[in-house]
Formats: sequence, C-alpha cells, structure tokens
Amino acid sequence: MASDTSVFRRNIRSILKWTIYALLLLAAYIAGQNPFVLNLFGVRPILILPVAISVAMFEHEFSGAIFAAAAGILWGISSDTVFGYYAIILLVLGAAAGLICSYGLSPNLLTALLLSFGASMITGLLDFFFLYVLWGYNGLSRFFLTSMLPTILVTAFFIIPFYYLVRLINGKLQLPK
Repeated sequence: MASDTSVFRRNIRSILKWTIYALLLLAAYIAGQNPFVLNLFGVRPILILPVAISVAMFEHEFSGAIFAAAAGILWGISSDTVFGYYAIILLVLGAAAGLICSYGLSPNLLTALLLSFGASMITGLLDFFFLYVLWGYNGLSRFFLTSMLPTILVTAFFIIPFYYLVRLINGKLQLPK
C-alpha cells in the first residue's frame, strides 16, 4: 500500500511540475507577443527560446527536446514561417541543451548563458538566412546589425530570470530517485 501512495505522489509531482512549465511557457509567449510588455529600446526579445533552453537544461535530452518542440510550435503559430520550422529547430536545440547538461557541463548560470546565446545565435542566423538572404534583399548587413543582432543579444540575456525560475521549480518538484 505504501508503494501505491509513493507512485501517486510521484505522478502528482510530475504533473504539477510540467503544468507549471507549460504555464511559464504560455506566460512567456503572451508577454513576448504583447508589444507594450517588453520593448527595450525598440527590441523585443523572443521569450519562448530562453524558457525552452532552461527547461531542457534541467529535464535532460528527451523531455527537454519534446518541451522545446512544443515551444517551437507555439512560436511558429505567431510567425510568418512554415509550420514546424521553429519546432524542428527548437527540438534539436532542446535535445542539445539537455545532452550538454546531462553529460558535459553542469547546469549553472554560465552554462545557461552560453546555451542561450548559442541558441539565440543559431535561430537568428537561420532566420536571417532563410527569411532575408535567400530572397536577395538589399541592405542586409545593416538590417542584421540594427535589428537581428540586438534581438539575439537581448533574447540570450533573458535566460537569467528563466534559469532561476526553472531551477526553483525543478528543485521543489524534483522526483525522488
């Protein structure tokens, strides 16, 4: 009977943790879509990306990849790209962040900043290439330096509050081994 209670508690903790992660992702999505909430000198960060990377760091490769893919689907809903574009990119980035923190670096703030900067740079450069360079627009270097690069940098630094929040959630609701 005690083992049934233990399994029940583990399931409740897991459901609660993933529900909180989903609500955090939804809050980041809503805040990122509202032009009045976070507009830092004309730069709007993509808040979904640091949330996905933070969760992937603490939940490891498989769960992190699935959560990041869900974040990518949410991001893709509000973008002008092909459906699934961001889901595939974030799936790979979430799996990479989970693998790096599982088998390489420890999940600390410096690792979070490096992973967030790398993920922001990868998504920014892929967007720049597929959405602008391939179409042959003029003035691309200026556009990259004045629009894309500030967004990449601001997005990367928004990992700091999300890292601490996800670490707190994970620490309080971590399943016992």
